Amino acid sequence: MLEAKGLSKTFNNKAVLQGVDLTLEPGQILGLLGVNGAGKTTLIHSLLGLQKPDTGTANAFGKPAWDMPNEHKQRIGFVAQSFDALPSMKVNRYLEFIGRYYPNWQTSTVETLLAKWQIDPKARLGKLSGGQKQRLAIICAVAHDPEVLVLDEPAASLDPAARRQLMADLADLNAESDKTILLSSHIVSDIERICSHVAILHHGKITYAGDIDELKASIVKLTITSQNILPESLPIAGIIRQQCHGKFAEVIVANGKELNTEALSQTLNAQITVTHLSLEDILLEVTK
Repeated sequence: MLEAKGLSKTFNNKAVLQGVDLTLEPGQILGLLGVNGAGKTTLIHSLLGLQKPDTGTANAFGKPAWDMPNEHKQRIGFVAQSFDALPSMKVNRYLEFIGRYYPNWQTSTVETLLAKWQIDPKARLGKLSGGQKQRLAIICAVAHDPEVLVLDEPAASLDPAARRQLMADLADLNAESDKTILLSSHIVSDIERICSHVAILHHGKITYAGDIDELKASIVKLTITSQNILPESLPIAGIIRQQCHGKFAEVIVANGKELNTEALSQTLNAQITVTHLSLEDILLEVTK
């Protein structure tokens, strides 16, 4: 659906994206995770043809995104970080205006979602709450029944309760329509609520892209208590971080699924406890 190959982008001599490879498969719900400033919006804008890569390619439906034809644009729905529109315009007039650009605009979908999310069609945009504005942006993005829905930090400006509800609404919407979704966020809980796969963007590079459960199974914490003083260099492959203090060590490893703890325990003459980390803890470890 959307694909980046070796994609790089620089602003003011600062490399924002560095050789990024990422693929959004049909039917996938992919979370793009990274701290603020990691380059998530730049990557999304490149994939949507809103920015031209310096090097590498960004494709949408197998064609260069920068030269995306109108028929391909019709297959995408996009929700930006913030909703900007004339505050004096009424909701129904705004939706009518947006609908003119989409041949497949479905008024029934608009009416259903307005009622479901309790948005008054005669209310002025400037009077809507932050959560209502973001829900209205989602209505605009899905009313033409796109194949791909791209959301760039859609809940970043909302309070925790409103953000949680918006994510629940998105999950319900996807359950009903089964769309391919790319959701960007620096908030781990948002990604975990609706995504099956995750891509972690750090310092302009994708450090992991794959199944969330696979990631959680791979990156684990080892707590080691030995009868002897532990060596400074532990015989463990895939160490992300380690802290050794005499006979005690705490180690974060990236190959937890392949780790033979029984053999390691015998080698170190130690007791080893394996702890599976939360996605948030994993993000903190791999983005230090």
